[in-house]
Amino acid sequence: MYQLYGCIIKLRHPPVSTHYRFVINETLSYPAVTICRNPSYKTSVLQDFNLAKKNSNILFTSEWANFPFKNATLQDLWDKATYSQSEVLQLYGLHGHPENVEVRRFYYFLYGQCFTLIPRVGSTMPWPNSGWSILLQHDKGDHSGSGRRLGLATDSDVNGYHIFIHEVREPWSENDVQTHYIMQYQYIEVGEELEIKINAEEYNGISTEKRPCLRDINYSRYKCIESHRWTNISKKVGCTAPWMRGVGLPHCNNYDQLKDLITNYLKFDDKNEWGCSMSCNTTAYKLFVVKRIPIDMPLSHLYIYFSSKMVTKMEELPGYDFNAFLSDLGGSLGFFLGLSVIGTIGIIEKFLRIIFCYAKPSLAETKKPTDVVDK
Repeated sequence: MYQLYGCIIKLRHPPVSTHYRFVINETLSYPAVTICRNPSYKTSVLQDFNLAKKNSNILFTSEWANFPFKNATLQDLWDKATYSQSEVLQLYGLHGHPENVEVRRFYYFLYGQCFTLIPRVGSTMPWPNSGWSILLQHDKGDHSGSGRRLGLATDSDVNGYHIFIHEVREPWSENDVQTHYIMQYQYIEVGEELEIKINAEEYNGISTEKRPCLRDINYSRYKCIESHRWTNISKKVGCTAPWMRGVGLPHCNNYDQLKDLITNYLKFDDKNEWGCSMSCNTTAYKLFVVKRIPIDMPLSHLYIYFSSKMVTKMEELPGYDFNAFLSDLGGSLGFFLGLSVIGTIGIIEKFLRIIFCYAKPSLAETKKPTDVVDK
């Protein structure tokens, strides 16, 4: 019975084993690419809204004290001060065709307006011509040479673009504490050509009582976390902002509310997961810079493609299933029945010995001679 109980427990809570294998995929699924311009805002427009004064930054909450809330809204600022798609993306395509790409735009506080390129089709060939080809434009005065490559400036000092490579269902977020595990990052300057090879690693887990996960292929854990975080901040302050989408509250219209909103929003160290489950299936992309060369024009050219059709897969499998349960059950019952037969034979043997022991004196008496022969 004890062995049977142990088998039932293992069947309900099976141990998990992890298997690695390499697979040749005939169809390669490209990642999404999010592009954010640097600098993120138009300085002249910010100044029209009494922002971006000399030696100041909109990250400082005191900078917003002079914002004209009576004559303008935050939506007006983000619409006018950020760069539109036509000002960022000059040409783009997957397999050389723009119709294979869906472009989504999002507002952010730190990065202004960013654009996420979503692949609509897969690829069958791991070549540069089959991957992403993106031509980014800047103003003519933004051409800054190769200062960052020579160690003369940081990314924020050199005009260019922030490039984030991530899974399609996982939208990019400014909250690096939550998303840096699944994002790959590169920076491309104005006047630079960047060629990147990528490899895919797929993880397929199983949901357990101690570590539950969801198998919905459209589920995004990080989108769930950010949505709850934005809603919590907005409800606490009583208003929201253009970069906090889907909250359902009006935008902040006074300095005190906006100051509290920005202060709470920038607390990216908040590790609260808001009850959002892990996803059972995840794809991570590793990138390798193949080539980074200067080009003499105020453009940035980006190539992203797979290096091969080989994909690394890591799968979690239950280490105990119903077939193993039946096998153990049969073995336990067989062992139990075997002991019972042996015990029965022993009992019969002892019983027979007792009978023979009692029967021996009787047999001896029957063999005694009763007649005496006279001499």
